[in-house]
Amino acid sequence: MEGGNASHGYQIASAKIPILLTLKRVRDLKPHEQTIQEDLDRLKAALAKDPVLRHPIISDNKTGLVLDGTHRLAALAQLGCQLVPCAAINYQDPSIVVERWFREIRGTSLDNFRDGIKSYESFRVAPKEAENWLENRSGFASIQDTESCFVLVTASKDALTLARCSFEIEEMARKRGLKVAYSDDNSVPKGADEFLLSTIRIDKQEIMAASIAGKVFPPKTTRHIIPSRPLGICFQLKLLRSPYLESAQEEFVSHLRKLRIRHLPGGAWVGSRRYEEEVFLFE
Repeated sequence: MEGGNASHGYQIASAKIPILLTLKRVRDLKPHEQTIQEDLDRLKAALAKDPVLRHPIISDNKTGLVLDGTHRLAALAQLGCQLVPCAAINYQDPSIVVERWFREIRGTSLDNFRDGIKSYESFRVAPKEAENWLENRSGFASIQDTESCFVLVTASKDALTLARCSFEIEEMARKRGLKVAYSDDNSVPKGADEFLLSTIRIDKQEIMAASIAGKVFPPKTTRHIIPSRPLGICFQLKLLRSPYLESAQEEFVSHLRKLRIRHLPGGAWVGSRRYEEEVFLFE
C-alpha cells in the first residue's frame, strides 16, 4: 500500500526498491557533479514561466547525495526555494548501478581533432584493448572512429583527476565549434567528420569519497541506473520557498495522496522520453 506517515513522507511500497518521497532542505543535499550553465539557464527559465516542479530529485536517504537532478537542485536554489522534493533511496542497494555517458563529437575528423590535443599523450590501440586501458585506469579516455582508436593517458589514477582530464577534451571540442552530444550507447558514429569519446567508470565509493571531501565531478561524469523512478509529482515552487519544513511536508504528502499513480513497466514512454526502469507516474 502506498502512502505512509506524513511527517516522514510518502512511501512507494510496491517499487523494486524502497522509495520515500519527502521534502529535504536545499542545504542538506549534496550534488556530486557540476552543472552545465546552458542547461541550468534553460531550466530556470522554464520554472520561472511555469513554477511547478514536475519530477523529484533522487537522493541517498542517509547522506543526501544527489544521484539524479543536479540541475533541478541548482535551479530551485537560485529561484529562492529552501525545500526540494526528493525520492530518497538507499544508494548502497546493489540494484543501483553507476554507468557512464559517451560523447558523440561531430564536426571534424578524428585525425584533425588529435592534432589539436597533442599536449596529451596518446596510443593507438584496438577498440577492445581501449576498454581495458580505461578499466585499469591506464588511460583517462579513448577517442574512436570507424578506422582508428586511441587512448589518452596521464600519470594520475585518481578518479576526479581523470574525469577532469576527460572534460578538458570535451571542452576543447566545444571551443573548436564542434557539437558534443551525450549518449548511453557506445556505438561508434559512422560519418567521416564524427567520432566517439569514451571515459572511465566511476564507482560508488569514489563518488561518496569525493562528496565527503566537498568535491564534485565534471558534468555528465556518471549515469546512475535506478530500478524504479517516480515522475509527475507537479509540486508548486511557492510551497518550496517556505522555511517551515514540517508544515510544507504535510502539504506535500497531502498533495501526493490526491493524485492517481500509474505503474509503468520498463521501456515505457513518458512524454518524449523512454524509460528503461519501471516508472510510478503521478497524475
